[in-house]
Amino acid sequence: MNQSHSKPVAFAMVVLCVMVILTTYPLAAQDKPEGTPTAEAGSIEMLFGSGSFNLTAPENGLADLTSYRATLMLSFDGTIKGQPSQWSRTYTMLVETPAVRSMMIDTTGDNPLHVFMAEIEDTSYEQSGEALCSATALTQVESLLAETWEPASFINSVIGADDDGTESVNSIETHRYTFSESALGISGIAEATGELWVTTDNTLVRLTLVTTGGANYFGAGIQGTLNWNYQLIDVNQPVAVTLPVGCPSGIISIPILPDATDLIQLPGMTSYLTLTDLPGTTAFYQAQLPATDEQSLTPVTDTDSTTLIDFTQGEQRITIVMSKAENGTLVHIMRASIAADAPTDATTEVLTVSTASGTVDIPLLPDATSVIRMPNAIGFNTGSDIASAALFYDEKLIALGFQLYRPLFELGGSSYVYYALDNTVIVLVLTESAEGNNVFILVQ
Repeated sequence: MNQSHSKPVAFAMVVLCVMVILTTYPLAAQDKPEGTPTAEAGSIEMLFGSGSFNLTAPENGLADLTSYRATLMLSFDGTIKGQPSQWSRTYTMLVETPAVRSMMIDTTGDNPLHVFMAEIEDTSYEQSGEALCSATALTQVESLLAETWEPASFINSVIGADDDGTESVNSIETHRYTFSESALGISGIAEATGELWVTTDNTLVRLTLVTTGGANYFGAGIQGTLNWNYQLIDVNQPVAVTLPVGCPSGIISIPILPDATDLIQLPGMTSYLTLTDLPGTTAFYQAQLPATDEQSLTPVTDTDSTTLIDFTQGEQRITIVMSKAENGTLVHIMRASIAADAPTDATTEVLTVSTASGTVDIPLLPDATSVIRMPNAIGFNTGSDIASAALFYDEKLIALGFQLYRPLFELGGSSYVYYALDNTVIVLVLTESAEGNNVFILVQ
């Protein structure tokens, strides 16, 4: 089929070549397939396939599905600079609802790697290899998984595929089409044979493609065969996005005061400043919390400078610490596990924490006063400055086997340090106060 296209559209046919070159090397967590090359405006003639079907938007229809599992497997067998090379890379996207999805990337070969990414509620998660799982508020993420990592979006357009009848694929009625290198715009560059299956509304359900070429296609010093296999399954059926063990908890969703400023949202923690005084802030939460999901409030713990409310919400324990600030109140809202191993004896000078490796005792600073205890957390005042207190816990927790997950950083008037051991995360919150600096240790 002889068609006229502007140069940008014609160059879109060459994206496949760019993708192949990229996929001959291991993928780091931050690497992503390049976009369509650009060119000066104008028109050129290109010979494509002889059939009547065009696949111009492989991701078409996916946004209308409530759930699905999409996989794209690439495998290469050939040589690079005369040396044998074999590798495979599998992209698997799970969509539980339009707002809950995950992407797993598994690479085999000389540099095997597993990358996990997910979006659940208001939180983005990522883990690469054996590194610690990280979590970020979704509002702080530059692009969503659907925008960047949808497997179907990696597939190049097919122009002029031949109709080969109807067929049921993955329990979906489809039309089957066949095509060759001409439908990809790479005639004379590489040899290719492919099949694709689409629904009546042009949603791609399956695609297979085998491309064989040399330096003109793959790049200098590379020759071999690249296989593509795309599948769309579990359409509108139950799927489950599961976080790896050790991923931190997500963003907390409970009411905040209307005049909140300096709002900070971290995994398992929300903090902000309010001009409302301490009694008013305490009253706000005492009035608001009973209206939220099923929960049970524990008695409020109160000192002259700090008020604490500890309650359960579903399967999570939430602690709200409200401290007097220069103008108003500083609020910390933190999530912890329901399981409680913390001691309740007010004379105990440690916080006992259970991890997969056993029980460890986290000491308090020697000059700790006004100690507030609760399950999985402890707070106190200290005369130590912020840097000295953070250094004390760096030394103590690392000696106990914890890793420094996120070093000391400042947000919204408080300083934070994250530590991790097995699937346990310790959050250290340090806040300057006229009555003595406040230290709060939360176990997640």
